[in-house]
Amino acid sequence: MYELDSSTETMAAEAVRKTGRKEKIKTAIIVFLVIMLLLTFFSNTIMNRSLAEVAVQYVEPGEISPQIRGVGTAEVESPYNLTISGQRTIASVQKQVGDKVEKGDVIYKLEAGGSEELKAAQQELAQAKTAFEKTLFSGDLTDAEITRIRNGEWRSEDTMQAQLADVNSRYNAAKKSASSAEAAVNRYSGGSSSSDGSDGLGFAGSVMMNASGAMARISRLAAILFANTGGGGSGSGSSGSGSSPRNYEEAVKQKEKADQTLESVTAERDAVLKSISTELDLREQKAAIEAAQDKVDALSGDGDGSEVTAPVTGTIISLTYAAGETTAEDAEAAVIQIEGKDLVVNISCTKEEAQALKTGQKADPQYAWYYSSDFSAKLRSISRSKEDKDARILTFTVECQDVEPGDQVALTVPQNSKSYDLCVPNSAIHTSNDGKFILIVQSRQSPLGNRYIAQKVPVTVEASDESMTAISADLTGYEYVITTSSREVKPGEQVRLAEDADV
Repeated sequence: MYELDSSTETMAAEAVRKTGRKEKIKTAIIVFLVIMLLLTFFSNTIMNRSLAEVAVQYVEPGEISPQIRGVGTAEVESPYNLTISGQRTIASVQKQVGDKVEKGDVIYKLEAGGSEELKAAQQELAQAKTAFEKTLFSGDLTDAEITRIRNGEWRSEDTMQAQLADVNSRYNAAKKSASSAEAAVNRYSGGSSSSDGSDGLGFAGSVMMNASGAMARISRLAAILFANTGGGGSGSGSSGSGSSPRNYEEAVKQKEKADQTLESVTAERDAVLKSISTELDLREQKAAIEAAQDKVDALSGDGDGSEVTAPVTGTIISLTYAAGETTAEDAEAAVIQIEGKDLVVNISCTKEEAQALKTGQKADPQYAWYYSSDFSAKLRSISRSKEDKDARILTFTVECQDVEPGDQVALTVPQNSKSYDLCVPNSAIHTSNDGKFILIVQSRQSPLGNRYIAQKVPVTVEASDESMTAISADLTGYEYVITTSSREVKPGEQVRLAEDADV
């Protein structure tokens, strides 16, 4: 009985030990699984926190309202640049920038010109007058021509051309007549004309021919008489080709007359050419005298030279000098916006953008808060850029009391809206060496949930406005496009979505 109880107790104790071991193993397994679950959770959380956080938006249809933007400098259309001749000292400035001026209003008052500068100008004037007088009385003009020029009567170019044409015509006719007469003399004397058709002996030869004319006529007469008496063959009675002493003498007389005519016309032609050349020189010298006189007047400090007046009616937009300053030679002293002229701003755009615009279209300032409510800009013209054949220059007329010449003006020109099938925010567009692209998000299942991968999609930009861009791409629509990210995202990289992303 004792032994039986002892065996029973042993078996019970063994059962208790086995049960306790199972509980321990079960507990250990549960603890292990809990630990693994916690480690997995925390590792997944840590990994997600290391991923780039991205914001996404649907690729969806929309309207694009494109705008042309540009910045240009406000400029006066055809301004008048006022200059002061010579170096002068400003005594006082009578006007200020922004003042309205009428033609003839005094802008600057000048001190008397420096003695050295005035002396040099006076010497220049004296030299110009002397040169004129030397040319006038050089002997190249007739007394009548000198009187005419002194009275300020100048020949017109048409008159000079007609005179030259007349004398050239008579010269050519006389030259032709002299050449024909010489040919006749040569023919009757058995000689030949020179190759150029002119008198081969010249005027000196003609004199020698006349001096030996008597001897030639005696010899020729003896030959004729000898032929008539039967000497020397047949009794044809003439030499050459039907010539006679009478024919030869007549030809010589005609040549002498033609040579005299040619000599006279040649002298007349030379005189006309010299007269025209001299008168043209005198015109130039007369202009030099007038310029020198104007300079002397400006430096003299008398009359008009003591003041600088407005040559046009308008508004002064810049003044170069202050009282006491010395002007530079022919430098800009003031700029006047001529009354009735506009203030213009030029901006550049592409040829395609310009095709959608029309003259008269209005533009808005990019920073409207900076200007008063009276700002107005209208497109005046569209022209081709000189630097880029594919660019266009838009010229706007600007009216605003806050805009002055030289100010930078930023304009925006709205264009007509157009609907597109695929639109994304401007921030979604990226550029690489291959062109434009976007990054969309692809979802992949995993044991621990969805994973999000960035995928590159090449696109072509169709149009854009301030916020959205229309694209064409291999998309079905309503894909999620990455608009912003916490750091740069590369194609194929895993990302995490922003907490407010509805995916």
